[in-house]
Amino acid sequence: MLEKKSFIVINRYIPYREGAKLFQRCSVVVLPYIEGSQSGVVFPAYAFKKPVVVTDVGSLPEIVDDGITGFVVSPRDPRALAEKIILLLENEKLRRKMGKNAYKKLKTDLSWDKISEIIEIYEETLKEVTI
Repeated sequence: MLEKKSFIVINRYIPYREGAKLFQRCSVVVLPYIEGSQSGVVFPAYAFKKPVVVTDVGSLPEIVDDGITGFVVSPRDPRALAEKIILLLENEKLRRKMGKNAYKKLKTDLSWDKISEIIEIYEETLKEVTI
């Protein structure tokens, strides 16, 4: 049974050093957004090998592989959100596996090398476009 004292909710700006400490201490990173376009929180979560539970808003489903690096649930569905959080908190093996998958995704699909390839494609395309 999960105890309420096991959870910390921080609803304010978190400086870099404090954020790093929190990522080190946490087991799961949860982003229960109801709207938004993107989030910079998933990348450091992956860097600290933490699985994420996010809602299906904005670009979050594009960077979270459901069932592999974390879970994607519908926004405004507290039951689904809670089920996935509890599943990860109660299953250390799954948590570690997803955390490793997340780190691998960060170092491959989301790496600066991969991003630079995309930028090069944009640059080449722009050269071909005539206005």
